[in-house]
Amino acid sequence: GGMLSPDLNSEFISPSELKKEFFENNPDYQIFHLSKIKEEFSFQDLPVYIKELQKIIGIRTKAAKYLFSRILPDVMMVHFQVTDIIQHPYWKNIDKSHKDFNQKKYNLIGKEFYSFLDEHIQEVIDHIKEKNPGINIVVVSDHGFQPHEKRINLGDFLEDSGFTVRNFNKIKTLKGLFIRGLNKIDLFKLMKKLFKEKWAKTYERYSQQIMWSESPFIAIGRSSYGFIYLNPVFKDDKETLIKKLIVILPDLNKKAGGKVVHSIVRKEIIYSGSRLDKLPDILVIPENSITFSGTYSDIGKGNLPVDNIDDFHQGIHRLQGIYILNGPNVKKGFTADISITDIYPTLSGILELQIPNVDGTCKNELLEK
Repeated sequence: GGMLSPDLNSEFISPSELKKEFFENNPDYQIFHLSKIKEEFSFQDLPVYIKELQKIIGIRTKAAKYLFSRILPDVMMVHFQVTDIIQHPYWKNIDKSHKDFNQKKYNLIGKEFYSFLDEHIQEVIDHIKEKNPGINIVVVSDHGFQPHEKRINLGDFLEDSGFTVRNFNKIKTLKGLFIRGLNKIDLFKLMKKLFKEKWAKTYERYSQQIMWSESPFIAIGRSSYGFIYLNPVFKDDKETLIKKLIVILPDLNKKAGGKVVHSIVRKEIIYSGSRLDKLPDILVIPENSITFSGTYSDIGKGNLPVDNIDDFHQGIHRLQGIYILNGPNVKKGFTADISITDIYPTLSGILELQIPNVDGTCKNELLEK
């Protein structure tokens, strides 16, 4: 299992009986969690940060070689996430077109990080080729990277537009503390029985940062895209409210002082399936170098430029990534546009397996038949 595995004590290795043997041969192995970066890593000290990333690369390489020799699988995937976690805080020192580009740091990252990683990827490939000289090798990224110039806080926009009613100041008062305490010790729920909806409204006003009963929409998340959910309390007016919000969302461009919204999409347009109800009702897709957040700001009112290294996300994800295919089943010197959804069916084609019925297609033009 990868970074979403809880910890080393969890059942993140299958079959489970392999776990003991794995750790006997890989005692330093760790699950890399993103939370480790700020808690344990010195990401603001580049040379120290690179040394820590080198350790992760070494541990991952050793584990991959061990597992291959132990299992001799037909298909093996190794995930090196370290590229992502150096590109987020140090993108401006990797991208030569960035206004804050630093040649000295660029040279250090290239020599001590990328060259180091390349050597270890080659080490894994060479190890596998000893037993399988005719293997096909695929290198693929799940996204690319770009500079991060501005973060737009959708919480502020929804508050300013009256779609979310914020309530933070009342929680801080002595009255708020008293009401929350009274509700906590009210074992028999007498206040609710005596004052009914009036108590529920009072408790909400002094305990919740959002007045849910008055807020048709809420923005959630801190990703590139803006995720806006309809409050189920307002489901009877769903169509009217969604149409109303979609009409005013382009005002984000005016408030941000430039075009930040690439497009606005309802979930039904791009998604389907049994979990559709779990997805945001509206997605706000940003222009390049822009991200949307569901949070609120006390400064800047929804328009926060990303200027310093204290913000880990100096670089952000970009839709265009990379893929490299190499091996006897792949045409030499051939290039083509390929979607991430095409990777799985294309790998099936390389392995001469039946192409599954999934999103994406097998890129037969890349394959040597």
